[in-house]
Amino acid sequence: MCTDIQDVLTFQNACTLVLALATVFCTLLTWRIVIHHNAQVSLLRDQAHAQKTQAELESFMLIAKLMEETRSDREIVRWHVERKMTWMDMKTDNTLEQLDKVCRAFDILGLLDRNNLINQDLVDRFYAPPLVNLWDAIMGSYVDELRKAENRGKTHFWELDQLYHRIQNVPKVHPGITGKADWPEHPRQTSNFLK
Repeated sequence: MCTDIQDVLTFQNACTLVLALATVFCTLLTWRIVIHHNAQVSLLRDQAHAQKTQAELESFMLIAKLMEETRSDREIVRWHVERKMTWMDMKTDNTLEQLDKVCRAFDILGLLDRNNLINQDLVDRFYAPPLVNLWDAIMGSYVDELRKAENRGKTHFWELDQLYHRIQNVPKVHPGITGKADWPEHPRQTSNFLK
C-alpha cells in the first residue's frame, strides 16, 4: 500500500510538472505571438504613415502646380488691385479672362480643402493671405456678380466663395502680422481673432 501511495504521489508530481511545463510553454508561445503581432502592427503603422506622407507630398505638388500655372494671371490681377481698379476695368482692358482663371484655380482649391483632400495648413499658410487680399480688393465683387441668377447662377464659383468664408480671418493670425514665432494650432477658429 505504501508503494501505491508513493506511485500516486509520483504520478501527481509528474502531472503537476507536465502541467507546469505546458503552462510555461503556452506562456512563452503566447508571448512570442504577441511580440510578432506587435512587430507586424508597428510595421503596418509605419507603412501607413509613409503612404500618408507620400500622398500629402503628392497633393502639395499638384496644388503647387495648379496655383503656379496661374501665377502670371494673379500678377495681372494684382496689377489692377494696386491701381485700385475694379473687375469692370479688367473687362474694359480685356484681362477679365485672367481674373476668371485665378478664380477657377481657387475654386478647385476650395473643393479640395472642403473635402479634406489636401492639408489645410498648406491652404492657410500659402494661399489664404493672397486669396483674402484679392477677394477683398476685386474677386469678391466679381464672384458676387457672376453668382447672380441672371448671370451664371448661385452654383458658379460656390467652392471659391465657401473657401473665402472659411479662411477670411486666417491672415489676421499670420506670424508676419502677429509677430509670433509660429502659427496658432487652429488658425481658422474664430477664437483666435477675439484675443
